[in-house]
Amino acid sequence: MALVSLAIDYKKASVEVRSQFALNHNDSKELYDSIIEIESVNYAVFISTCNRTELYLDIDDLKIIDQVITWWQARTKDASHNVKDYFRLRQGTEVIKHLMKLACGLESMVLGEPQILGQVKAAYNVSKENNSLGKELDRVFQKVFSTAKRVRRETRIGYCPVSVAFSAISLAKKQLDNISSKKVLIIGAGETGELLFRHIDALNPKRILLANRTMEKAEKIVKNSTNATSHNLDDLSELANKADIIVSAVSFGEYLLYRVDIDNLKERVFIDLSIPRVIDPEIKDLSNCIYYCVDDINSVMEDSRDRRRKEANRAEKIIVKSLEEFIAKEKSIISHIAIKELFDKADNIIDSSLEKSLAKIRNGKDPEEVMKRFAYDLKKKVLHYPVKGMKQASKEGRKDFLEYMKRMFGLKVEE
Repeated sequence: MALVSLAIDYKKASVEVRSQFALNHNDSKELYDSIIEIESVNYAVFISTCNRTELYLDIDDLKIIDQVITWWQARTKDASHNVKDYFRLRQGTEVIKHLMKLACGLESMVLGEPQILGQVKAAYNVSKENNSLGKELDRVFQKVFSTAKRVRRETRIGYCPVSVAFSAISLAKKQLDNISSKKVLIIGAGETGELLFRHIDALNPKRILLANRTMEKAEKIVKNSTNATSHNLDDLSELANKADIIVSAVSFGEYLLYRVDIDNLKERVFIDLSIPRVIDPEIKDLSNCIYYCVDDINSVMEDSRDRRRKEANRAEKIIVKSLEEFIAKEKSIISHIAIKELFDKADNIIDSSLEKSLAKIRNGKDPEEVMKRFAYDLKKKVLHYPVKGMKQASKEGRKDFLEYMKRMFGLKVEE
């Protein structure tokens, strides 16, 4: 197995480029069938999110990378960008370490964000459903999942918000317990609004209401969610009174919600991330309402950035140790497989030679002569390939290989 990954992510590619080479809009069966059709590609896993598209491949020959790149380029109708200008190739243990960091949120635009682990698990499941995973890739991903679980358990990487969106949700969670029973209204379907939606959707609230001037944008964001609906801004006061948490991230220029629009019949949290503000700050004077503006969020972010970096350093150490454990176990698996193959080969040689010798004895041949011949033939068959390998090593000047062979057969080794 040769393990490689090809990745395009936000570090090198704009959202326009990432969108062009995303694979999440493809039919998964057709996608996996077509990549496996490439000679020497044995198995594959695709991870495609708004920030990255990554291909993890079990291949026989690195020479087929160019074919994979051609395949990827052909998946898009827009030829304005060349995948070769944006992708990064990783190999071997570098792939596994990167995948561990990715699943732990250390490669995310928002350091430590938790959604990526679920996205990696979903990609793993799709590959498995399409019979494209394979034993080796399966072991890699299982180790990645256990590592991410350990990082979440032993560090606080996921408890220190560093994005405006995630910080806002953290504040809301502090004020209103049990978010699974809450309705959340998001005003705005731009970049921050979409990030807010992803953070909130991962928390499984009772309902998400996404309101935007352009309905098409809102509909596109909520289409894959089972508990979210899109709305226009005309019904905003009605939606706000239905919600427990109201978060805005929209450019509008005037207030969309005023104090008089809110019924004040239950406890609510208002978080206005818009500049200029679109939620009337006088809402905070209502007895049941808590109000935050973007400056309040920024203070939370400043307090947590240094802590999250420290937790990321702790996570890195866990990943390094986990990678070492995986490599050691893989070496053990490889040696066990090789040893089993060696014993099976020896059994086949012995069984075949023994059956011929016993047949000769049953036909009246001298048993002593038969056994001598059996021992001689067995020696030749058992030593055939080792002797052939030693001769080839000597011919190529591979003294190191000859030394290993001597140790394997218990021969005298020059000190």
